[in-house]
Amino acid sequence: MTKSLLGETGVKRGYMIGSDRAHKAPEFSQDSPKEDFILCDSCEKYFSVLETYIATRLHNRLWDIRHAQQFSTYQNQGGITWKVCEQIDTLIFRLFIYAIIWRCDISATDLCKEFALKPDESETLRATLLSCKYEKQQDLLNSIGQFPVTFPTLPFLFFTADSFKDRTSNTLFVNPSIKNPYQLVLNEYMLIFSFDFNEDQKKFDLLNNIDNSKIKIGYFPTELWESLKTQLLQMVAKKALETMQKCGEIPWIIKQEQLNM
Repeated sequence: MTKSLLGETGVKRGYMIGSDRAHKAPEFSQDSPKEDFILCDSCEKYFSVLETYIATRLHNRLWDIRHAQQFSTYQNQGGITWKVCEQIDTLIFRLFIYAIIWRCDISATDLCKEFALKPDESETLRATLLSCKYEKQQDLLNSIGQFPVTFPTLPFLFFTADSFKDRTSNTLFVNPSIKNPYQLVLNEYMLIFSFDFNEDQKKFDLLNNIDNSKIKIGYFPTELWESLKTQLLQMVAKKALETMQKCGEIPWIIKQEQLNM
């Protein structure tokens, strides 16, 4: 899900930005954020099964016209298109989403360190993931009808764009400020989820995944996706300026311009 962010060929590079680092020289990474030793080998295998299932049946097919028949297309009154994943198991998709959210909660990387679920929310995801744990994909597929009756169906929305001007200009962002709904930007996707079906979540109407029917994915027009991306960067820039003003710092780029004068 994050590979295209760093470029498909040549030198891989992504820049890390944050409201607490605009007065420092830019930092870059050649890989998406990773953290060692937060999972045992068995759970690593389990999450890899979930990721492989979604990568092969969703990510590698979503924009490929050869697989168009696997996604039924609809449009709501607001003109937003969505696709229904006809050949993806709903519960496995939910496990994949829950695994992303839970790992963001327990991670100490710069991307996730400020993000936190409530303790009972975190435990709900952990317990659900553990109750459906299998290290082989076929074992997982064979067990679907045996998942616990307490399996939670948290309401969530999963968005992408109908096309991208430049995938390397996308971002990874785990919003630490807004809760229920929580917000994650994952390169070519946006995830909005809650632990209850509240008024904010209801505003998205038919695009919500609120039960165990087939998963729906919303498609933003390319220009809307670009606009949302710009708004995100502007928000970070505004917070960065506020932080620097409090600390008496100036932006790094201005420091460089002063040195070159």
